[in-house]
Amino acid sequence: MNSADQSLGFLGLLFVSRKALIGEELSTRLEKCKLLIYATDATSNQALGIRHKAELRHTPLYGKFTEEELGHALGRDKVTFVGIIDPKAASAFLAKTGLLKGPQKP
Repeated sequence: MNSADQSLGFLGLLFVSRKALIGEELSTRLEKCKLLIYATDATSNQALGIRHKAELRHTPLYGKFTEEELGHALGRDKVTFVGIIDPKAASAFLAKTGLLKGPQKP
């Protein structure tokens, strides 16, 4: 299993445990997001608007997956945005992607 597959699998667990939001719920609770994951192939005006709002709120953005990859990880057809609302879960996701170093083992 490569790093991208592990990250997507972890994202699926976060969604099931209600620590990640998508769709209408995400757009109404965007201020609670600690990390916003966006699809690299998102082009709609609504997608650009949500991304702009996140940038204005200084929410970290992560874009590496397509709409189909995000949708497959969450059990949907296509997903453009996923917002992680738990700070520890956001840090753990970034650690899995290699962007943030996790806790050091002695």
